[in-house]
Amino acid sequence: MPYQSTTKTNATAFRYLISQPIRPDIVDHIVATASGVVWCNPAMKNTDGITINRLPTLATFIIRLIHASGINTGTLVATVVYLARLKKRLSPTTTGSQCSAHRIFLSVLILTFKYLHDSNYSNKSWVQYCSYAMDGNYFSSTDITKMEVQTLCLLGWDLSLAEEELYFELEPLLAPIRQ
Repeated sequence: MPYQSTTKTNATAFRYLISQPIRPDIVDHIVATASGVVWCNPAMKNTDGITINRLPTLATFIIRLIHASGINTGTLVATVVYLARLKKRLSPTTTGSQCSAHRIFLSVLILTFKYLHDSNYSNKSWVQYCSYAMDGNYFSSTDITKMEVQTLCLLGWDLSLAEEELYFELEPLLAPIRQ
């Protein structure tokens, strides 16, 4: 009979996961989830002035944001829930520009951080983290605020995190821990 996970075993695995440093498999799962929210069309004109030869890969962007902001594993893995919700709310044919996945991840990370932490970074700080992550200052504080509001609207202003939703979205990371 295949292994059946329970709330208790998931809770134990989840606590272990968030107590660990951010590992490459966690980043890979975040990158895969974020890149699956919308299809990014490299030919679509950006409205933000970023050129394709200067845009870091989504993985590089995420890794640099992690280092610049010092976020913890718990905050990072919680972004998966919001990314999955966005994907469900958007049409499968939704297309974005080459930096749409970067913008989506950034706005979700900021919202996750603000939701989970009493004290949080200002948008001015996020501008600096993005400047480091993208080798230049591409997103202004106004851009970041706009991205946050757009993402909140798409999420129906619902940032609640249910245990079962976390376990479901993090299953690829929890399964190896439970074994």
